[in-house]
Amino acid sequence: MPRRKKTYKVTLKVNNKDFVAYGNSIADALHEINPGAFFTRGVLIAENDGKKIERVIFIRQLKRLFGFAKHPANPINQAILGKMLNSGL
Repeated sequence: MPRRKKTYKVTLKVNNKDFVAYGNSIADALHEINPGAFFTRGVLIAENDGKKIERVIFIRQLKRLFGFAKHPANPINQAILGKMLNSGL
């Protein structure tokens, strides 16, 4: 049987909006999210195969993950958070 690709669903809830992205890994899905400006902490929800993990992300972490103003997003921080969340799934 062919091996099924793992598809991760990542939802970021921030500023009363939901940003949803899918990817082969959590880091890939995080890379697809672009929340724009944010003013409050957010909740990051990662789902895979019926398993779900939630984590509160504070403003400073949001800035590191998704960038702000003229500062780009940091893919290293996205990969590290992806591995941390993946260990919980």
